[in-house]
Amino acid sequence: MPHRPLRHRGPIVLGGVLFARLFINHPIIVQTFAALLVPLALDMHADRGSLSLALAGHLFCLGLVSPIYGYLIDRYGVRRVLVPCLFLTGLLLIGVSAAPSLEVIIVLYLAMGLVGAAAAPTAWGKIVTSVIHKRRGLALSSLSTTGGIGGALMPMAAAALIAAVGWRATYVCLGVMMILGTVPILLAVTPRTVPQPAGAKTSSGSSFKRILAQRQFWAMVISGAAIGVSGSGLAVHYIPMLLDRGMTLEQATAFNALPNLVLVVTALLFGYFLDRTRPVLAGIALSYLSAFGFLLLAFGEGMTVIVGAAIAGCGGGAEVGLIAYLCTRYFASEDFGKVYGLAFFFWVVSQSVGAAAFGYGYTVTGDYLAPLLASVAILVLAPLALTQLGPYLFHGSGNSSADDSLSKGSGDKACN
Repeated sequence: MPHRPLRHRGPIVLGGVLFARLFINHPIIVQTFAALLVPLALDMHADRGSLSLALAGHLFCLGLVSPIYGYLIDRYGVRRVLVPCLFLTGLLLIGVSAAPSLEVIIVLYLAMGLVGAAAAPTAWGKIVTSVIHKRRGLALSSLSTTGGIGGALMPMAAAALIAAVGWRATYVCLGVMMILGTVPILLAVTPRTVPQPAGAKTSSGSSFKRILAQRQFWAMVISGAAIGVSGSGLAVHYIPMLLDRGMTLEQATAFNALPNLVLVVTALLFGYFLDRTRPVLAGIALSYLSAFGFLLLAFGEGMTVIVGAAIAGCGGGAEVGLIAYLCTRYFASEDFGKVYGLAFFFWVVSQSVGAAAFGYGYTVTGDYLAPLLASVAILVLAPLALTQLGPYLFHGSGNSSADDSLSKGSGDKACN
């Protein structure tokens, strides 16, 4: 039976996307790495900085090929690109269970980055923007909630698996979860191709060179990089921070759930306000709130550290939604995959820098104070680049220029 048009299947498609995102790269590979870091270090006789190279390399490779996947998604549709890549990523994750050395683990994480880049936010944003036109800011931000929920649950699941069957069997379980949690769902809810929104051009769109020449692109990239560096460092090293303060792995993973659950709430609130106010104000406010959380992490004690982490981590997922939203307002719809792929490349590079910098900062100084304070500085300064965005150029549902109310950045009311 042929698929109904996506616009008539919006709730089903969005629900399937939200479920599948619980089992993709960020919760399954990135977030669980924090729980696996200590047993891996003990078994491989490696320090945290060296082990962090595996995840840093994974993130770098993921970002490096994201523009290529963005082009492929624009041309061939999400289903044809995403489904086989998720299956292969799950197999590679299972393969880590047999790794005999640190070097092999690093190679496998690099390979997972190259293949798993198809599951970057570019693909999910492409699906959502093809389905949702009203309240698009809220819809795109809702994608981050699954990262928060998955980030809360997966480290606890990994810790329980490590205690029960060891870290090698844990990798097998995680790989199986990725395959079964994503591939059948995507085959069920997405058509063979994702059509362009009504009114979209049939041309191949702008070149990468032209996209890179636009100031709006760099405005959102610089702002996103601040969240990428700080958020990645916190996500990877928060559990080790708590372990250093005397907590058990089970206690640390339980407390690690709080920032991720707070992210769910803040992402939805951020999306709500993104539809109703200027994105520059929403983005700067979000970054400054995160900076305050990092200050609490740097100088707080006891429960203040827990509260600080919850506040500091609130920006990670919401920033991804902001970038997707800005792509639909400042770039043509047929360029969405390329623009988001390029932006995601720089965002992931910043994540890889953050993960490695926190690890080596700890190795050199014996604590996390220096990387925490550096995070505060970049979160205060970098988001000011958003002031260079200027007026909206597109409605976001086609290629027509925005009307006066949109040009003034008044939100989505004209589109809704």
